Amino acid sequence: MTFRLTRFDLLRKRGVLSVLLCSVGISALAQVADDNPSRLRVSAGAEVGDTNYLFSAVDLDINRATRTQQFNFAVDARILEVSEADSEFGIINPRVRLSYAQQNGQLDFSARYSFAQDDIDGTDVLIDENAALDEDSFVQTTGTRVRHSGSITAEYGAEAPFGARVDVGFTDLSYDNAGDTSLFDNDIWTADLALRFDVTRVFTVNASLGYSTDDRANLLNTEQVRRDASLGVAANVNRVTTASATVSFTEIETTVDDGAGGRASSTDDGLGFDVGVTIQQRNGESRFAYNRTVDIGGSDDRLTYTRSTDLTKTQTLSYTVGAIKQDDDLSFLGRINFAQELRNGTISLRASQDGFVTDEGDRAIARRLQASYSTDLTSTSSLSVAASLASLDYNGSADDDGSSASASVTYRHQLTRDWNVSATARHTVSKDGGVEDTDSSLALSINRDFTLFR
Repeated sequence: MTFRLTRFDLLRKRGVLSVLLCSVGISALAQVADDNPSRLRVSAGAEVGDTNYLFSAVDLDINRATRTQQFNFAVDARILEVSEADSEFGIINPRVRLSYAQQNGQLDFSARYSFAQDDIDGTDVLIDENAALDEDSFVQTTGTRVRHSGSITAEYGAEAPFGARVDVGFTDLSYDNAGDTSLFDNDIWTADLALRFDVTRVFTVNASLGYSTDDRANLLNTEQVRRDASLGVAANVNRVTTASATVSFTEIETTVDDGAGGRASSTDDGLGFDVGVTIQQRNGESRFAYNRTVDIGGSDDRLTYTRSTDLTKTQTLSYTVGAIKQDDDLSFLGRINFAQELRNGTISLRASQDGFVTDEGDRAIARRLQASYSTDLTSTSSLSVAASLASLDYNGSADDDGSSASASVTYRHQLTRDWNVSATARHTVSKDGGVEDTDSSLALSINRDFTLFR
């Protein structure tokens, strides 16, 4: 699927944010740059797998900064793909990231925008390593996904006795020619206000308001409005112990087609809370917490113990253990993050199990495991290995369960200061209900880096 400029409906729907980011970005570019250079990477290669093709790509990353301002603009895309059946020339599967931040005394301001287009083949782009799993993660389909997202944040008094923070954001998700009807266009807007009052040096009061809208182009044309309000306190009990308590109220109004030409509405609401104690220790901290969150169809209760620690100068470990109650189902909840710096590389391990609520209010257990190892073989070559597992298990409905497992090995070699070659082998197995899909590929590429300015 070749990208066309007419797809930039953002110029109509998100014009204010785009103009703002571009204007402040030009201002920042006029300043003196920091030590993070701007660069351009041009690459070409071949990939062998279910589809064999040649490709060329560009990756542009512009960074500028002063003492109080930071600006980043990044774009990457393939500009040519030649396969056995077809060839494309243009901007293919582009990604754009734009951000600006400014610090001015007690006031901090930041704005971000991102755009991404992906051709879907199986589940390869629906599982985001940096995002939580959802009901679409394991859908096996084809088509094109386009995602716009942006946010503006203003914070006052981060170090003052009174502080305030405002966040406004949007996410626009659309699918073209998707082969599965469970994938539908989605438009989300959010607005949040948080206030902090340091009553004394050891006692703080927090308050927040939240509002969001979620419009889905599904079979029922669902519209959802969520309102949140919370009030909490935090106190330093002694030099190493902090206690906190928050009470919140959530109201979720859902409107759908009623099947008779009209619209029907329903409301879910309730009280939530979060109570916790944090204890500072010599090499980290511990936290005991009990919280209740309100969502569609009811509430979820969690009881957790969290520990973070520096095992050595090169090893860090954090973990959470506890339980989650969804409806009448009680399940184990856990999370672990481990990282170690080696003499010539790094090792990392992340694993988690937690509750999940779908857009329709169905409860599920989400599990993830991610492991990676990288090492420098010589002064000019390196090797990295990565593996991941992910699954969603629905309470009482095995037909909707999904899972995915993948493994990859990448070898990189620096030919000169600016020329590099790499080879990546990858294997993925995914399941959606009772349907299984397997994909294996081998990619070879060579790239040239250009430093634009510092």
